[in-house]
Amino acid sequence: MTGRRTKKLCHIETNDIQRIKGYSLFDALRSKNLDVHEEVHCIADGGSNRRIDIIAINRNKQTAEIIDPTIRFEISATQPSEVNEEKKKIYEPTIQYLSAKYNIEKITVTGLFFGARGTIPKAFVKWREKYKLTRDLQDAIFTTIIKFSVAIFRQHLYGVHSI
Repeated sequence: MTGRRTKKLCHIETNDIQRIKGYSLFDALRSKNLDVHEEVHCIADGGSNRRIDIIAINRNKQTAEIIDPTIRFEISATQPSEVNEEKKKIYEPTIQYLSAKYNIEKITVTGLFFGARGTIPKAFVKWREKYKLTRDLQDAIFTTIIKFSVAIFRQHLYGVHSI
C-alpha cells in the first residue's frame, strides 16, 4: 500500500482533485509547459533496469529532471537530503540512456522526501517555488499523504482496506 500512496502523489485521481481542490505533481509540471512522463522504463549504465516515477522535460532549454517522490516515516532532520542523495545514486546511472532516448543535453535527479505523518520539508517548498507551483499542490500532497497513512494504520489495526 505504501507504493500506492507514492503513486497517488504523482497522479491524483480526478475525484481526489475535485475533493481537495489541488492537483498532482504530474499535472502541476504539465501546467508549466513541460513534457512530463511517468513510470518510464530506462536502463542504467551497468545494464540494470530501472523505472523512474516522473521525468519533466523542458524542450526549450533541452534539460530534464528525474523526480522521485518518496514517503517515509520521519526519523531525522537530515532525511530529505539523505533521500535526495539516495535517489541520485539510483538514477544518475540512467542519465546517459535517457539523454539519448529524449534527445536532452542535461538531466538532473531530485528525490523529494515527504513524511508519512504529513511533513513537508523545506527542500520541497524550494523545489515547488523553483517551478512556480502553487501552494494548492503542497496542500493536496499533504492531504493525500495523511489520507493514505490513516488507511495503512486502519489496515494494520482492523485489517480493513479503506481506499
